[in-house]
Amino acid sequence: MRYMISYDISVNKKRYEVIKVLEKFGCYRVQKSVYFGDLEKLEAFSLRESLKKYFRNESLLIIPFEGDTLKKAIFLLYFEFELIIVFK
Repeated sequence: MRYMISYDISVNKKRYEVIKVLEKFGCYRVQKSVYFGDLEKLEAFSLRESLKKYFRNESLLIIPFEGDTLKKAIFLLYFEFELIIVFK
């Protein structure tokens, strides 16, 4: 299942450690603090457990996308000051 992981961390050192954990699980960056990962449920649970210690006062979202939900999403991208809408 595909997951979207988003975080808000103000401390650089902590943020870099979170990035390492996400990359270790094969997640890839789509924005500065947004990642996608194709994970089994057990892997998603392990990821959450691995990230827990970094999020005492910060926020973390792990959102599952089932079936073709992600394919139906609309992505808005800014490219050289023009708004581009991509339908997946």
